[in-house]
Amino acid sequence: MWPISTQQLLEANGRPTVQAHRDAIHKRIRDVKEELRVLDNCLNSIASVNRLPVEVLSMVFAAHASLVAEDYRPWDRESLAAVRVGHVCQRWRNVALDCAEIWARPLFHNLELAKYAVKKSQSHDTVLRSVGYQGTNRSADVLPLYFEAITPISRLQSLEIDQGEVGRDLLSTLVGPAPLLEKVSLSFFDSPQDWEVLPNNLLQGGAPLLKQFSIKNMWIPAMEKLPLAAGLTHLHLETKSDLQDRYETPSSKVFFGVLRNFPLLKSLHLSDYLPRDWDSDSIKPDISLPNLEDLFLEDGAEEMYTFFNPVKIPRAETVSLNIIHAPAIGDDDLLPLEGALEGLLEAWGKRTKWGKQKKTKFKGLQEFSAAINFMEVTKFKFKFDSVSDEDPPHLTVSLPGVSRALGGRYLSSISNLMPTSSLTCLRARGELSAEQWRPFSHIGSLRRITIKNARTQLQQPGSLLRWKKLQLKMPQQTARGPNRL
Repeated sequence: MWPISTQQLLEANGRPTVQAHRDAIHKRIRDVKEELRVLDNCLNSIASVNRLPVEVLSMVFAAHASLVAEDYRPWDRESLAAVRVGHVCQRWRNVALDCAEIWARPLFHNLELAKYAVKKSQSHDTVLRSVGYQGTNRSADVLPLYFEAITPISRLQSLEIDQGEVGRDLLSTLVGPAPLLEKVSLSFFDSPQDWEVLPNNLLQGGAPLLKQFSIKNMWIPAMEKLPLAAGLTHLHLETKSDLQDRYETPSSKVFFGVLRNFPLLKSLHLSDYLPRDWDSDSIKPDISLPNLEDLFLEDGAEEMYTFFNPVKIPRAETVSLNIIHAPAIGDDDLLPLEGALEGLLEAWGKRTKWGKQKKTKFKGLQEFSAAINFMEVTKFKFKFDSVSDEDPPHLTVSLPGVSRALGGRYLSSISNLMPTSSLTCLRARGELSAEQWRPFSHIGSLRRITIKNARTQLQQPGSLLRWKKLQLKMPQQTARGPNRL
């Protein structure tokens, strides 16, 4: 029933001694485990997948590495799946070690892996698909290896740094020609004391294939010297307003002069980087961005008005505006805000509104919020997006800390600019006062009102009763009050 060696141990009954019997059993267990390992390897070797030629298996590993890179950033733990295919069996390990595409994206999760990945990436004469680094306390020891990996940059296709504190030692290496470079993303720590100034000679050797360029939490002293190619599709430049006292944004002449060079632009994000001056010559002729789909701006209302004066975005699908508004100083304090919104509508080529035609996309205001900080500075957030017949026109409103009267003025002004006659769903985060509700009371198409995080509830005003199909969703167990919805 059992192998002879095992049967003898079962019948030994502690002879010649208990210790000798125990040692013999342990040795037999090790031998059996080794036999099982060998048999498992033999079983794997005759599996159909293991009969694939090395060339085919390498192609599978390369495609897998590419899919992992699409779904995860280089510093995500999930990105290790690209190299874990080599942990399955000895044959897969040997194939993975020789697969150039796996090591074309060296990973820096720990020192041992980083050393091996950089060594393998340099041993293969291939393009470096992506080199990514995230600055954390644990990753400081791999930083020298990161420098080594990106040198020379002539092999580099994509460069990403997230939350880095690598300074000019890194930036000084990015000066030569980069004929294969398609993506640059540099994100440094969000602390004004630690911010880097982008050197003017960055990639001055040329990057003709560059398509995506993103700078976050760095100061860009000379926009005209950025290494931007005519084929650029994504441009993201983010600074912060607390640096404006030390640095100046580009002049309108420089800013619009640079922007004219990118007719293929699909995504444009600018935070506190719009020009502060007005140069009538710089805005002529109009700047058309016919391929732009995604626009994000964070700045003052007057700066946005200046931006939309020459810029046209006829095909934009998503637009987000974060407008910083100084404390109110008079009855005309909303004029800059209204001017910025009117400028946006003109840039779109027609007034944005919810449409009635089916199977057609429309650009509509989907989110609006206003919040006041301790310095009485208001930040307005607007999000415009395409809606379709499958997604009925809706609007989400949030006014934390805003007075009833002022919130009513905001909503009244916006409703006058953004036609809401086809609005069917209104979502409110927090309470809406009677003054704030009034701009929506005339909308006959409104069918649903959803209110979240409200602590008090209005006894339904008469204006609500004229909608026979209106659905009103409110929090359970709320106290009733005379002036809130």
